[in-house]
Amino acid sequence: MSEFVDWDIHRHSRHHFPVLYFAFGSNLNHEQMASRWPAATPLATAVLDNFRLVFSGHSRRWGGGVATVLPFTGAEVPGVLYTVSEEGLLELDRFEGAPTKYVRRSVRVRAPSGAAFDAWTYVRPVEPTEFVPPSPAYLNVLRDAYARLGFDPARLVAALASASDPV
Repeated sequence: MSEFVDWDIHRHSRHHFPVLYFAFGSNLNHEQMASRWPAATPLATAVLDNFRLVFSGHSRRWGGGVATVLPFTGAEVPGVLYTVSEEGLLELDRFEGAPTKYVRRSVRVRAPSGAAFDAWTYVRPVEPTEFVPPSPAYLNVLRDAYARLGFDPARLVAALASASDPV
């Protein structure tokens, strides 16, 4: 994909790019990510295995539920792997409301090549007890990103359908 840097992730050490960050929610939107940390560099799409996407909590900014992930055997959550500096990660903490709204968590993601990488991501601090539908604006950001990145939109439909299932 042309929006990713021409970078062979296998030839560079973590010392060159100090932190990997996995985005799966509204930070899939490049403009939003650039406003939060302009030096963030999208490297590649990636998948978080054995988790599912759900909407929970309530965002005043978005006017509805926001994305988080929950462990779920056999499920996958697509996203984008970014490089950010330690300073950038601290700035993302601020934007994500860490540690009260979201907490930073280390996860292992899988690149299209099959290689696995440790990255930071943000999840809700407590397991949600109820589904909170996202606002149309938030959902449109995710739909646009899924379309642009070639992700299966059925994953979003499944997350929305979780409204009828206990979380």
